[in-house]
Amino acid sequence: MAKTAKKRKKCEKIQLTGNARRKSKIKMRKDGLREKNIRKTRVICVTGSVASGKTTLANELVKKLKWQYVDVNKIIEMFGEVVVGYDRKMKCKEIDVKKLVKVLLDVIKKSKWNLVIDSHLSHFIPASYVDRCVVCSCDLHKMKKRLEKRGYSRLKISENIEAEVFDVCCVEALELGHEVVCVDCSSKVNIDNIDNVAKRLNLNK
Repeated sequence: MAKTAKKRKKCEKIQLTGNARRKSKIKMRKDGLREKNIRKTRVICVTGSVASGKTTLANELVKKLKWQYVDVNKIIEMFGEVVVGYDRKMKCKEIDVKKLVKVLLDVIKKSKWNLVIDSHLSHFIPASYVDRCVVCSCDLHKMKKRLEKRGYSRLKISENIEAEVFDVCCVEALELGHEVVCVDCSSKVNIDNIDNVAKRLNLNK
């Protein structure tokens, strides 16, 4: 996964323009802070290594919170321009993350519902548009079994296990300024632990 880290920019100081009768103008840098203050749609992105339990957890959160589920894989199918190639060795599509994020931001801005966005790329959405970033993790032995069940090649299994070992998604999410909540999805998600996750999200904050 590509690593990108952008430091949050602060607002510029208030600058008065024109004579005293004119309204003062506040000039802000384009860091998304204005959008965060006025947006009505709340967003949880659920990320993590492949087969870490993202989709299961995301769907349970949707049921618990009564929010709308966003499957990024379907978004990628709908917007072919985000696909820039195909990796034959890994047998997967190569995604232009910047283009994908642009599409997802459009989905967020147009949505009348609060959203749970499910993808190992969802943490690349700017933190100013996301209320919480849930990072799923999984026991390595269980993850390997899940990947084998999907019929992945040894190379693909190895790469995904390595991503989990080094907490790639968690590190990237933190570098990008997200409020991260880590959840171990090694075991089956049930009512008790989904209630616990909902409490940890602290969405009233």
